[in-house]
Amino acid sequence: MQNINGIPQVVEGVAYYSSVTIPKPDYNGEKNLYIVNLAVSDDVFQKFQDAGYNCGMKPAGRASFTEDPVITFQQWELGSKGRPNRKPRLVDQEKNDVDVSLGNGSKVAVQWRHSEYGDGKYRRPILENVQIIDLVEYLGDNVESGESAANLAF
Repeated sequence: MQNINGIPQVVEGVAYYSSVTIPKPDYNGEKNLYIVNLAVSDDVFQKFQDAGYNCGMKPAGRASFTEDPVITFQQWELGSKGRPNRKPRLVDQEKNDVDVSLGNGSKVAVQWRHSEYGDGKYRRPILENVQIIDLVEYLGDNVESGESAANLAF
């Protein structure tokens, strides 16, 4: 397996609030992005920190959805000049493309690449591809938030 700055090009973890095949709006609602918030081991997180990655990094206990450290892998839908970036692939264990939505708690492997900007001040891992290891299928906002059909008013 290839390494990037001493880190494996593919890292495994548990995915949260992911959007791999359909871009979703960023926090400002101005741009769209593909994203995986990946809960990783302390060792993997430390490798990213030691290599100088400082964007998309949440130490253990800082994310609201897990106690594990989290690395956010993302890819903007459009590049800086307005041209489409390559869309990440979502594949199963046999590397076949799949059309599913990852639910929180899905175990995945993320293939990433290095990005540096701001005259080298900022380093971020960019989302390239995702392989599903153990799928928890996303069934919609209401299902994941605990909303049941019994609570519907009609």
